[in-house]
Amino acid sequence: MRTSVIILIMIIPLLGTISGWTVDSLKVHDELLKAGGLVDQCLYQEAITLYLRVLEDSSTNIDKKTKSRLYNNTGFCLFKLGDHERAMQYYQKALREDPSYTICLNNLAAVNMNMKKYLQALSFLKQAYKLDNSNIKVVFNLFVVHYYLKNKNEAARYLKEAFELNEEYTEERLRKKKISQADILKLKRYLNPDTRPSK
Repeated sequence: MRTSVIILIMIIPLLGTISGWTVDSLKVHDELLKAGGLVDQCLYQEAITLYLRVLEDSSTNIDKKTKSRLYNNTGFCLFKLGDHERAMQYYQKALREDPSYTICLNNLAAVNMNMKKYLQALSFLKQAYKLDNSNIKVVFNLFVVHYYLKNKNEAARYLKEAFELNEEYTEERLRKKKISQADILKLKRYLNPDTRPSK
């Protein structure tokens, strides 16, 4: 037993060298798994503590992409706790590390939507859509923003896209947003020029 432990201790750094993993990166990975479990349990404050500890302990040893994910996850936890201003700060930090992080752009839009800042949300969603026009959350949120801004043609367009990407997700989100079937039918009429209401 003791021999296998010694061998394992000797092999871990070697595996790290071969695969790009180091003892530090294994520690970071372990902490991220723990934090993810805390998020799953809605223990957001505890998850924030872990994310920030990893950022502080390993700031020079982790790559920009991982750093971006840590900032984004911290922002997500803050959003769930209702601290929208701080959530936006962490999302902005995440984007400084990785400007093409679609999920983070969508999260920034969600915070702004929650604060009824629909034009700011639209700006982030347009950026995210340019990067990934098949992200169902981005497409659905584009529908929601246009719906609240009363841009019926655009709302109808993105609602159609959302249904085409993932009908089940779209139906579920429509129920959560409490958007009536009557409104959905009206929007669908905007897609057909023959049935579009005149102005």
